[in-house]
Amino acid sequence: MHFNMPSIRTRINPFAAFFNIQQPQVDPVKQALDQIDRVKMFFKQAKGYMAESTHKENNLKFEAVKGLYNKSQKLFVHCNAVKEMLLAIDFVTEFGFDVVIVGGSESWQIADLLKQNNVPVILQQMHSLPQNIDDDVDQPFKTPAMLQRAGVLFAISDNDAQTRGRNLMFNAGTAVAYGLTKEEALAAISLNAAKILGIAQKTGSIETGKDANIIISNGDILDMKNSVLTHAFIQGRQLNLTDKHTQLYDRYKHKYGLR
Repeated sequence: MHFNMPSIRTRINPFAAFFNIQQPQVDPVKQALDQIDRVKMFFKQAKGYMAESTHKENNLKFEAVKGLYNKSQKLFVHCNAVKEMLLAIDFVTEFGFDVVIVGGSESWQIADLLKQNNVPVILQQMHSLPQNIDDDVDQPFKTPAMLQRAGVLFAISDNDAQTRGRNLMFNAGTAVAYGLTKEEALAAISLNAAKILGIAQKTGSIETGKDANIIISNGDILDMKNSVLTHAFIQGRQLNLTDKHTQLYDRYKHKYGLR
């Protein structure tokens, strides 16, 4: 189950006066906190509903979140700022949910607290600028190693609409350049992701009894310069890696006699 945490940052548009842009009449922070309070009230009502042994009639909304209380579901909270992540941790302390932070740009600042509450993090986009203007420009690259040192379970994703996941392994490669070992980086895009999603018993590593999801590469899979995928298997079935890009590559390599 996913919850997009409303932003509680107060940012004044510096160009508002110049372009005659009207500022919002309602305090955006108060509006966001009110929305979060309504969500918490819903979960409190759902908790009371779950405590009843029988119901005169089923409440479909409360039934939909039943898995959060019996741990068969996780609550994926999309947020980046520290204050927003602290509110996400409230769902753990108040309701006992299994919470996962999605985004977590500033997670390095509260890594110990995330570890203490067993809250994993899915880092969405590493090849980007930092969240705050006074952060180190390479902070997104350093965050995985900082979470690793704190013992936080984390996964690396690729949320760039332009690459559509194709830079996933290169995001992990960047994390290697900034403190992770190659084994830790591989785990961040495979086994750790499976653990966070609750499917580590089926996939995420090469072990007997797990799905045979395997890729084979010429060169270092984490290195953009020499990573060339040659084979891919999903549940043991080999995939055909031929696509428009490879067809055009082969066409012009043959046309101009390239080797």
